[in-house]
Amino acid sequence: MDEIQVLELVEFYEDMIEKQDEIIVRQSRFIKNLATELSHLRNMLNVEAGGVERRDGWRPSAGEDERLDAGIIEEVKEEYVSMREP
Repeated sequence: MDEIQVLELVEFYEDMIEKQDEIIVRQSRFIKNLATELSHLRNMLNVEAGGVERRDGWRPSAGEDERLDAGIIEEVKEEYVSMREP
């Protein structure tokens, strides 16, 4: 491979990374909007439990469910940041 081909590959790789970052940002916004909409629906329907009752009778509270959602989102963010670091 000559120098020009290497430079083209590097440029192509950088473009792919930018597009990947944009997709991740859009997906994050979409998920955040879904979480907000779900929260509004729970409030409108006056739902106190955030999930379906399990066989053992346990039901997460709405606050517990939101903390779980926030925890998952934070975990995904941390994983993404760690993957981007060289």
